[in-house]
Amino acid sequence: MLNQIQNRIDEGEEGTLITVKNVRVFAVFICVFAVLVSLFFGAAKEVALGVFLGGAAAQLVFRQHEIAIGKSLFSGSEKNASIITIINFILRLAIRIVVLVVAIKNPDVSFVGAALGLLSISYSICLLAFLNNLVSKQTGKEV
Repeated sequence: MLNQIQNRIDEGEEGTLITVKNVRVFAVFICVFAVLVSLFFGAAKEVALGVFLGGAAAQLVFRQHEIAIGKSLFSGSEKNASIITIINFILRLAIRIVVLVVAIKNPDVSFVGAALGLLSISYSICLLAFLNNLVSKQTGKEV
């Protein structure tokens, strides 16, 4: 099974819209969209800072998650993989908590903006999955 995963990693993910690069690009677009929407509701500076803080943390957490998956897959034993997974989960959770606490404590940073920024990666994955499904239905082949 690990050999199949390694072969897929070596071959690349050209057959799907859901790639790491696309996820990151769509997450940035979602953050920019959130800032543009906040211009209509006032408090654009606070929301923009919150979205920037949350989006930057989301990108950091996403990259850390990539590294953790690689380490756990090729750690050698199931016990090491489990320990690596738990430690990295706690680290990612701590990063998210620190971002939200900073947003709560600092009046210049919007909590809602920080939360939207943190969720930008999740939203971009859902959006790409939706687009991937639309493209596969229109073309009649699996993308």
